[in-house]
Amino acid sequence: MVAPVIEKQDTTLRQAIGPAERLAICLRFLATGDSYHTISKRFRVGKSTVVGIVPSVATAIWERLVGEYMPVPQESDWKEIAEGFSTKWAFPHCLVVDANYLFRVVDIGAYGKSSDGGSLSACAFGRALREGTLNLPDDEPLPNGEHLGPVPFVFVGDEAFPLQKHLLRPYPGRAIPVDQRVFNFRLSHARRIVENAFGIMAAQFRVYHRVMELSPCNAEKIVQATTILHNFIRWGHRNSPSTSGYADPGAALHAAGRMGSNTASREALAVREKYREYFNSPCGEVLWQYNQQPRTSPVECGALAAGACCRDVVTWGLAGHLASGDLAARDLTH
Repeated sequence: MVAPVIEKQDTTLRQAIGPAERLAICLRFLATGDSYHTISKRFRVGKSTVVGIVPSVATAIWERLVGEYMPVPQESDWKEIAEGFSTKWAFPHCLVVDANYLFRVVDIGAYGKSSDGGSLSACAFGRALREGTLNLPDDEPLPNGEHLGPVPFVFVGDEAFPLQKHLLRPYPGRAIPVDQRVFNFRLSHARRIVENAFGIMAAQFRVYHRVMELSPCNAEKIVQATTILHNFIRWGHRNSPSTSGYADPGAALHAAGRMGSNTASREALAVREKYREYFNSPCGEVLWQYNQQPRTSPVECGALAAGACCRDVVTWGLAGHLASGDLAARDLTH
């Protein structure tokens, strides 16, 4: 796949490093986070050579794979993502990474000083969301929730993000009614899939386990390469999409600390109320959504703590299992 792009011509003075070794050098950096000096010693090449190879190969990986493994979502793709979330994670009409931990749209390069809400508002994905150009499906009733009328397909975020028609955030505060706590728990349960996707990617690419001592330009190339390789590794867990092409810049909704409240339109508030009513009705409730409500029995509290611990073990076990997988570098060089 990437060999024709990263291959270099031999000269009369020296033989060029082959595409397989160039790819191996880049993957070694991504998978281990080792310094350029350490990698140069391991592959017996100059440090300056590694400095040039890593960003150039990372760019080639992104450019050659993004069209197939992160295609621009169309209306049918959004519906497929929503169906997966409804089936696997009991949150209908939800559009996030996707139910199989694949990144569908990414936006890289926001300044760290910017808030999550500010970054979303300024990026291409946020503008497309506001302008209605994301090819989202038309509003539809929730499963068995025809009495609520048509409901928009939504993305989910925490309190750092603004409440919008197509973007849900939790109810603020701690002393809130049970029905609002249930909504917050269901929202957090769906949003956790995004956090898990980042956790799985970080387990596979240990370059995220240390500070990137790179220029902003090269750091962006590294993030692009790891997100598309993450999708490349997991692509067999889903059916191929019906679309192809390069992905426009977007936003990744990730975990953030609590921030101040955001103003919201009446339409956005009404959408959240519909989801709250749905999750607390017989047509949309699930038994486990009440497990997180406050209990007075110490025995029940201990059981809940044990359940949470087991869930975390399963999550990190999955991440560790994927981290031990082979990147199949041979497939990339063909």
